[in-house]
Amino acid sequence: MKVTSAPEANPGQLLTKVHSVDRVDSTLTYEITSNASLAFVTFEIEGSAPSGTNARNSVLISTDNIHWVPMGQQSGNTNIQTLEFTAANNILNGSNKAYVRVRMQNDDGAAGAIANVLDSIKITTGNVGHAIWWNDWGTAVQQRAWSEDLLDQPQEDIDNDGLANIIHLPQTNGKSYWGIEKIEAPMGALIDDMRIEWEVETLKFLQHDGELRFRRPGPLAESKSVLRVKRVPLSFSGNH
Repeated sequence: MKVTSAPEANPGQLLTKVHSVDRVDSTLTYEITSNASLAFVTFEIEGSAPSGTNARNSVLISTDNIHWVPMGQQSGNTNIQTLEFTAANNILNGSNKAYVRVRMQNDDGAAGAIANVLDSIKITTGNVGHAIWWNDWGTAVQQRAWSEDLLDQPQEDIDNDGLANIIHLPQTNGKSYWGIEKIEAPMGALIDDMRIEWEVETLKFLQHDGELRFRRPGPLAESKSVLRVKRVPLSFSGNH
């Protein structure tokens, strides 16, 4: 089998020959490891499994390399065809590791006859988003200059340190203390498809502009406005 980092004009194939007296049962197993929980694994093979020797190409997936879930099988096709499946959270169960197995089987027949053919294999994965930064105003580092305008709310603790507060906006008198928060991706990961969530209760902007922005680092970093309020009455409550 010829392995390349990108498709070539004439890539190789993996051939499984037929034995005259023994059945053939061979496998290829791929281990997939991610820094974050896997949201899905899509596996695509292009191959053939002629019916003359009862050839079968099947794909299975596991999260522990012990218990395997059959995902699909091709058989009876002399020409190259595509077999594709996607394993989602109902199979992955939040795991950050998966094993994908390609199984090629055929029955005994004429020695040297070609039964199973694998022309290409493609694996695509996606990750579950996870929080990389949060603030429940519980510590001095999180509070910054807001400390005088906070109300103790331990039930709002989200980082499991037993401390939490909420900003009591009427006490701020229009002051702005937020500043800049630097948020970095975990080691070995990139920030992509960023989602920002915040919780407010009866928040009103009546006199001042309000703006929440984020940008990617770099000399030409893109800056996006997530929330912008331009001196108009606005109130909202709940989770946003």
